[in-house]
Amino acid sequence: MNWGTQGADGFRKMLASRYGSVCTAWRTKLDQDGNGKMGQGQLIQVCRDIGYGGNLKKLWVELVPDGTGHISLAELDPEASEGLTEFRRLCLDTYGSTLAAWNEGINPKGAWSVTEKEFAVRCKEIGYAGDPVKLFKWLITDTGRRELTLQDLDPQTAKALARADP
Repeated sequence: MNWGTQGADGFRKMLASRYGSVCTAWRTKLDQDGNGKMGQGQLIQVCRDIGYGGNLKKLWVELVPDGTGHISLAELDPEASEGLTEFRRLCLDTYGSTLAAWNEGINPKGAWSVTEKEFAVRCKEIGYAGDPVKLFKWLITDTGRRELTLQDLDPQTAKALARADP
């Protein structure tokens, strides 16, 4: 299918088709440095890398109508952006860090990973008001896997633990 003829909507559809969701595409391919935003040059390079064949200038204008000079997940998937922001805020407010939230709230048994069902129960217990099934899908970075890991929740913290950073 030629997603490029559909502008920003086609771009979103292509991302969802290739990566399982727009959010997963954002977290694994678009926002590779994890800073939460990307400029026009970065977007153009990623579009070329993934084979998006649309008008890149038009795509940029559609995604950034306010001219801020960058895009974030909020422009691509506002619902996912809002849900992830709410969940992260809850984790930090309640536990002080995502690592503590993982160890004490999400995964208190200390397993390597948690299932979607376990995650949904934990989300309700810690007070997440959104849809925990959607949140699970937004967080998981490998759509072939059925369990959530710390790497999915907070890649930077997982890498620091692997390096044994204090």
